[in-house]
Amino acid sequence: MAAAQAAQIPNSASPGTPAQVDPSPAQTAVVPQGQTVDQAATTAPQTAPGTVQAEGETAEIIVTGFRKSLDAALNVKRQSVAAVDAIVAEDIAKFPDQNLAESLQRIPGISIQRDAGEGRAITVRGLGAQFTRVRVNGMETVATSTDGASSNRDRAFDFNVFASELFNSIVVHKTAEASLDEGSLGAVVDLNTGNPLGGKIGFTAVGSAQASYNDLSKNTGPRLAGLLSWKSADGSFGVAASAAYSKTNNFELGNNTVRWAQGPFDSVDGTRCYT
Repeated sequence: MAAAQAAQIPNSASPGTPAQVDPSPAQTAVVPQGQTVDQAATTAPQTAPGTVQAEGETAEIIVTGFRKSLDAALNVKRQSVAAVDAIVAEDIAKFPDQNLAESLQRIPGISIQRDAGEGRAITVRGLGAQFTRVRVNGMETVATSTDGASSNRDRAFDFNVFASELFNSIVVHKTAEASLDEGSLGAVVDLNTGNPLGGKIGFTAVGSAQASYNDLSKNTGPRLAGLLSWKSADGSFGVAASAAYSKTNNFELGNNTVRWAQGPFDSVDGTRCYT
């Protein structure tokens, strides 16, 4: 071991090098033999004052998120040969959507048509709702809808018949594909319910409860949803059942001329309006 005084000039200083003298009080540094002062300062452990860490103890870091579901939605777009957009259950649950139409409006190129403030139908790239086909788990749905001010029905699908809690993912096919049947100029919307084999092993129960208040009708409407599922230990068999209930009391004021014929109008109180 060699002891060096901080205020002294090292013997290894080259000729012509100015002396570095520390004006502070003399301090002594102990340097292992065969190691310079700079190397000793670099390899010395940096321990904060008052900090004592037990030997072998490690800090535990837990990270939670929905990375798997987000990757699944991205893989749907990546593996498709056509223009496809998808949203998963976590994306649907981020916002207080009343139905599927309000969940679909966050997909690029889709806008919704509202009736009494509630989303009813969707418009894809400017094409009306009657040009969009809707399937539930690959099965064609009956596309008939109407609003409160009309007695006629059209081919547009009414999305307020399904609660958004019942579906695990929504896929929108914006362009034609060989695997899709004809009949849509706008898009084909696939509504996919949860798969019991895709959940965890054992019994699972999930429920939610909400309420809405209508300031015109002065009524409060309940909104309930629940899911029960079971999956065997080997993952070969599973059963799932989901249900949703909602009730809304609407109060609507308006007028229309449906089924009314325009009568002759040529005078007021005996005075002719025109000659």
